[in-house]
Amino acid sequence: MGTRTLILVLGTDGSGKSTLCERLLTSLPEPSAYVYFGLREARMPWLRRYYERHGDNNIFARIFLFSLDYLLRRGALPDEGFVLVDRVPGWGVVSGNPVLRWIYRCVLPSASVAILCHGTAEAIIARKPERSLEGCRRDLVKWRDVYERYPAHRKIAIDTVALDEMASAQTALDFILTTPKSS
Repeated sequence: MGTRTLILVLGTDGSGKSTLCERLLTSLPEPSAYVYFGLREARMPWLRRYYERHGDNNIFARIFLFSLDYLLRRGALPDEGFVLVDRVPGWGVVSGNPVLRWIYRCVLPSASVAILCHGTAEAIIARKPERSLEGCRRDLVKWRDVYERYPAHRKIAIDTVALDEMASAQTALDFILTTPKSS
């Protein structure tokens, strides 16, 4: 088995997660992989069909189906190089239900580096005008909590709204390159 650096990129919609991942993917010195762990990207076609028919906000989906899907995704992660993971189900990390938190702690991958992309709610909704200011503020608090609770060897929070894309990527890259690889 090889060594890898698993980089988890967290933050609310519009905070610059995917843009940071794109920049990092072209800047990292070794072979890299980009993995989207978003909710709507189910690995199994039958699971996508289930979500389309029944929705994804029910206890059966959240406890059993999501955890199975994330476990399969985790097993498919590359063993070597830099692996960028864009998004995780934050609600599973900060849930008030201890069983749900335990399940997601078991199925989600541990990170070598966790990066929190953040900024002011006002600046984020300027990027994503379909969002409400209050909803964005709630999400910023939630994602800060996810960042603080998520198991990672090293963590960095980057104001990806105040910094331009290149400065954000360089800050993240410098931090990542000083992180030891894990096996």
